[in-house]
Amino acid sequence: MASNFSNSSWPCLPNDLLDLILCKLVPISDCIRFSSVCKTWRSVALEHFQQKGLKNRSCFLHRQQLPLLLVPTQDNSDERRSLYSITNQKVYKSQLSVPYNRRCCGSSHGWLVIVNENNTLSLLNPFSDAVIHLPPVIDIYGPETERTPHERHYPFDDHDINDEDDYGPNVDDDDNGGSTEEDTLDGNYDEDDDDDDDDDDDDDDDDISIDYELYDLGNPDVEEEEEEEDIQNNFEYDIHKAVLSMDPDLYPSDYTVMVIYGVMHRLAFIRSGDKDWTYINHTLKMFEDVIYYQGKFHALHQWGKLISCDVSQFPPKINKIVPAFYAIPHVLKAYLVELPKGGELAMVYRFMSDGYMTEGFHVLKLQVKPNKSRWVRTSTLGDVALFLGDNYSTSVSTSDYPGCHPDCVYFTDDYLEFYTSFTPYAVHGGGGPRDNGFFNLREKGFGKHYELHPSQQHMPPPIWIVPKFKY
Repeated sequence: MASNFSNSSWPCLPNDLLDLILCKLVPISDCIRFSSVCKTWRSVALEHFQQKGLKNRSCFLHRQQLPLLLVPTQDNSDERRSLYSITNQKVYKSQLSVPYNRRCCGSSHGWLVIVNENNTLSLLNPFSDAVIHLPPVIDIYGPETERTPHERHYPFDDHDINDEDDYGPNVDDDDNGGSTEEDTLDGNYDEDDDDDDDDDDDDDDDDISIDYELYDLGNPDVEEEEEEEDIQNNFEYDIHKAVLSMDPDLYPSDYTVMVIYGVMHRLAFIRSGDKDWTYINHTLKMFEDVIYYQGKFHALHQWGKLISCDVSQFPPKINKIVPAFYAIPHVLKAYLVELPKGGELAMVYRFMSDGYMTEGFHVLKLQVKPNKSRWVRTSTLGDVALFLGDNYSTSVSTSDYPGCHPDCVYFTDDYLEFYTSFTPYAVHGGGGPRDNGFFNLREKGFGKHYELHPSQQHMPPPIWIVPKFKY
């Protein structure tokens, strides 16, 4: 029996039905195919995602998308970049207008953060070519920098940093980056991933030994004149990382950019509409990562200290959530990431060899206790995959993306301190930024994704970017 339903009837489907279909679609590629059916369906899709994003300030669509890798084009263009899919293991033919002569210090909500020569920043949406220009970030606490009268700064005293907030009080308070060894083992970094109060359970993860003895990282200030000159010349590394609180497309008047800047890895932020950056407490320094979590920025110190920063208040309210513990040898990078299905906050330690190649990862979840919040190591992520690098640290449920390996950390080459002593990107013995791949937490093995061609060794490392639906 022939069907009476013709192609001309597709645009006539009820909007409520189309909306239900869209709610079942997760990969953005499926959403794009949906919107390509006809003008009516595209209009419904645009309205659907705009409404979902505006109702959910965590950006419903973007947070679920599988990141793509922004890589060099086949002809090594200086003005364009390609996209690589880890699930399809191929480079897409479409190219984005992204200059390769400027470093990307961040990637949030589908926007790239570009560092310019005068330390100004540009927010670039490569999917729509939209650009937002930001004023220069100045190291106002640096020895050779004078503060301009228009710049705001908040050099809080210790009493301005609260020792408790929504996560509960913290007992330890050591702004010099350390607690006692007893504190470290007993509370701040627990090897037991159970939720009960029994801290005597054994951890069967012995792939990377953790030595809790004192470990001297040395003076972070650059002492050699030659190294100082290298850092000054490599302006693009003055901004270590930049993240966005929300998508400027959805919240053009209500987003904030937070950066980790300068030799001392301090924090600064700028709200949409501000003319100058706000510089946070000069005593708060040596931060490794920052994300926007539960309505506040959360910043991670290199020794595990976690603070929150509420920029909606004036001046910003700083709360200490987890105190610091002593540094762990061979941990040269640390990340913050929000996990899917429950929104837990996790810290990821990246272990690196003397040759600055990744040797493994540890994942620790934030455990909220009545007396002290702490980091508790977990041996598995289940069906979750993490995407780490210069980008906003991201997680996805692999059940939504066949071909994405579960219980894995996908990483890119992002160790900046090593780069600043050499010609940019011509590192690792002249092989370029090649510390890219993925690590399986349970099997403790490595795999590869995109590999740079030898002709691309002078180019910046690839960076993860979340694909955007063009509004």
